[in-house]
Amino acid sequence: MRTGSSSGWASATDGRQTPARRFGVALAFVVTSALLLTDPVRAQSTGKTPSRPAASAADDAVVQQDSARLVEDIREVQRDLHAKQAALGRRPDREPSIAIERATGLLYYAHSRRLLIVPLWSAMGPQARALYVTIAGDSAGARKAFEDIVWFYVPHDLGHQFLNESGVAFTPWEHEYTASAMALAFRRERGELQRLREIRTLAESAVQRMAPLDPTPPGEDRRAYFNREYRKVLSNPEAYAFIQLVMLAELLAEPQPKTLAELSAALPPRP
Repeated sequence: MRTGSSSGWASATDGRQTPARRFGVALAFVVTSALLLTDPVRAQSTGKTPSRPAASAADDAVVQQDSARLVEDIREVQRDLHAKQAALGRRPDREPSIAIERATGLLYYAHSRRLLIVPLWSAMGPQARALYVTIAGDSAGARKAFEDIVWFYVPHDLGHQFLNESGVAFTPWEHEYTASAMALAFRRERGELQRLREIRTLAESAVQRMAPLDPTPPGEDRRAYFNREYRKVLSNPEAYAFIQLVMLAELLAEPQPKTLAELSAALPPRP
């Protein structure tokens, strides 16, 4: 999923315009503003520095500490998810690298580079945080909304890697919906039900509040519109977030959501 002045926060594009290869939603201006972390200690700039106020040494220290913690948390999720996938005969071909996104607040997976790009609150300015204020309904709840989104959409984005390697030609809606279904199954199987209940409340209230941001033309099917105008919707972060949250609210309301085993069984066997 993505936020800020870019596009989808949990999308699967690699910049080649095809849904199954997307998550590399590597819109160039996003990738150039990321801080690449192949591990929590080593970091290098992937491009030009985004326009933002100069940070103090103390601010930089906070960002580095937060980056290290975030990468450690992501690696723990990744190890657990990949172990569950391996047990189903679906372990990914390669572990993705992790990049901390500093400018736009976007979250996504760049498949062509095996790169998971994740935002960091302490590295984001007001513009990058604005979408989370919209999702939460006020500035007081924005950081919690941000943390909940990242918590859920990290396994969502890792799910995009899983789906990209399946060889199935998913539509944009199918790719996003199935990745969210995988993230939900993963979190449920870890017993993290209380936080999922909190996120359901967030998603349902955000969908009601953000209804005027729905890009779907009156009378048109939302799924058909999303599939047809995917790139256009991606270019509007609030509209894209709205549709992602609609999917999330629907999934969290299901009385019997699918398990990872059931979702895996629906895919063709790996060669």
